[in-house]
Amino acid sequence: MRRAHATSPEQLATLPLGGLFDPNDIAFDAEASCVVVPFRDTDDKAGVVEAPRALRDLLRLRSRERYAPWRRWLLVIYGALGFEIYTDPEDRDMPPAWDFLEVSFDSEDSEVVIDCDYPFFAGVSVRVERIDVVVEETAERLGWGRVHPWSDAAVLAAPPPGSRPINGLRS
Repeated sequence: MRRAHATSPEQLATLPLGGLFDPNDIAFDAEASCVVVPFRDTDDKAGVVEAPRALRDLLRLRSRERYAPWRRWLLVIYGALGFEIYTDPEDRDMPPAWDFLEVSFDSEDSEVVIDCDYPFFAGVSVRVERIDVVVEETAERLGWGRVHPWSDAAVLAAPPPGSRPINGLRS
């Protein structure tokens, strides 16, 4: 399983973050002084399948949809004192899945900040004693999802029926 560790602002920018997270799944463990942000990302290395032509034509897609297994990842922020989720007060319909834009360190407030690409003006700030952030892949597979899910981040039990394997994967 892949793992990356950051102890400086420069290293935070190089962490392998992608995929989606649900802000309701973020947990703070006061005893261990850490915040855990579980997220999911498509595992392109495990293989990709293409949706069948009939589905593509039915949905009027210009290119075939590609699906890959979703894998669980963890973003763990050690030395945490607490966290706060912030959103745009005018955006009442927040989506359940947020995506990472960047993780940075605000030295003035001593916070590790997770900014989101979508929803806009949303993110998470974690008050910390020090920068000590780990990103690790788990062995847990969550199902299947679209590769580059700009509009549909649903987790499926399996790819659409009739999908054909590419990259050597057999489903």
